[in-house]
Amino acid sequence: MFCPICKTEHIGTKLTCPLYNKTFSMQTTRSMLNFEAFSSPDIFVGRYQYPNIYSGILSPINLETNPTVLSFPEEWFKNKLSIDSVLKNRAKLVYTRFKVKQTERLKTTMQELTVAKKPCSAEFNLDKTPSFQATDSFNTGVIANTAPLKTIRLTENPSVPKKVEKAISDTDLKAADAIMSLYKTSLSQSYLINVLSAGLLGLGTKRKLVPSRWSTTAVDDITSSTLLKEVKTNPILDHFAVFTGEYVGNTYVILLFPSTWSFEVLELKLGTNHVWRDYESFFPRKKYANSVTGAYYANRVAVTEYLQKKKMQASALVLREIDDRYYAPLGVGILRELTRSLFKQPPKIFVTKQEAFNYVQTLLRVPLQTFTKMSQLIKEKQTQRPLSSFFG
Repeated sequence: MFCPICKTEHIGTKLTCPLYNKTFSMQTTRSMLNFEAFSSPDIFVGRYQYPNIYSGILSPINLETNPTVLSFPEEWFKNKLSIDSVLKNRAKLVYTRFKVKQTERLKTTMQELTVAKKPCSAEFNLDKTPSFQATDSFNTGVIANTAPLKTIRLTENPSVPKKVEKAISDTDLKAADAIMSLYKTSLSQSYLINVLSAGLLGLGTKRKLVPSRWSTTAVDDITSSTLLKEVKTNPILDHFAVFTGEYVGNTYVILLFPSTWSFEVLELKLGTNHVWRDYESFFPRKKYANSVTGAYYANRVAVTEYLQKKKMQASALVLREIDDRYYAPLGVGILRELTRSLFKQPPKIFVTKQEAFNYVQTLLRVPLQTFTKMSQLIKEKQTQRPLSSFFG
């Protein structure tokens, strides 16, 4: 059976879950009702019982701890943190939450913290001491300590980027346009996700809190879909290119084909029969990628960024092998940063598909056929009609 905490297969309860026990053993948060801390713009908005949801701020419990490296996958990857290190960091955070419908004042303060460009000091007053509740989301990563928030007071004024202030104040600017405007300023994807979650973007009458799981996918989908419009007008790649990289038990191999745009992600958990797959053709997909889920859109960000930068168009086959070292899913942000990093290294170039396939096989621990026999993209390449035929 699949464990709802660690999203892997084992028999038993949370007490036998390796993620639960590992995180519990690393818990460092002391029991306290009041504390002052530098809080990063890191929030979590739940989705259960929407719209009557919990929302709150993820904060350390003192002024000595730098919250940035505790919170954001961009920092985890940049510092090449191990899973143990990430879990230790997450165990230092308290999820100070509240019911959104009940407390407008807490929501407003949360929004002020969300847009701060650097950690901001704040005084927290909790209703109860934090309780240990190790939960995990493929999109957002581990949250270990939860406490009901009674009051919060900012002890300094947050510094907000001017372009963010402009996007927030423009109530006639659609959320997608605001996201792309801010994306072009080199703000991190995590920052954009939190700003969207906080309900600060979009048309004034439609602004509302967005569950973190949804906002993560939305920002990745909006940015990659917008870049893709340009990519589809670019000349086609004239060779096969292979990129590869590995981090905390995730091995990615990405193969670019000389063809019009199509995109597929296939994921395999080594040692099991679990394979996930989602695909899109040249034409935009209309349904959510419900097999690969959020990682699909995170991977697509990396691929479209590369093709847009190179001013080329290609089909992309993304293969992911997951081994036992990845015992605790850390959220799709880690996978986005890993696939982005692949494209910062020069690829291996091949003239023929078979040469490319032969090389790809040397990078995998399972037969390449395990992936290709399930690949819609490969099938399409074998029976492909010219794009012009779709337009009569």
